[in-house]
Formats: sequence, structure tokens, C-alpha cells
Amino acid sequence: MPEPIVINGERIYRPVEARAYLGISEITMNRWRTEGWLEGYEVGRGYQYTRKQLDAALKAKGYK
Repeated sequence: MPEPIVINGERIYRPVEARAYLGISEITMNRWRTEGWLEGYEVGRGYQYTRKQLDAALKAKGYK
């Protein structure tokens, strides 16, 4: 696994890491993002996420 990304002291999660943290599939992650439940930063052709964004998605969906 590549080194974790840290920007301004905040851990940035790649999609595969974010899915593992959330415990969801790629399809579910894409659906949450398109439905507005999961916000992320568009980087190139993909997205990256902060822990705060991932926790907010879980809270919005009623999991945390």
C-alpha cells in the first residue's frame, strides 16, 4: 500500500482506502457521491476524501 497522503496535517483517503473505512462497495460509494451524501475533492479523473468528509457521510446515512 502506498504511503498515506497528509496535507496540512489532515489525512487524505484514496478511493480504495475510503471504501475500506466506510465498509462499502465501489458502486455504493459512487452512488453516495452522485446523490450528494459523500463529498470529496476531485483530483484528476478521481476523488479523494478527508476523514471529516467520510464521517459526515456515515452520519448523514445514519451509521454513526
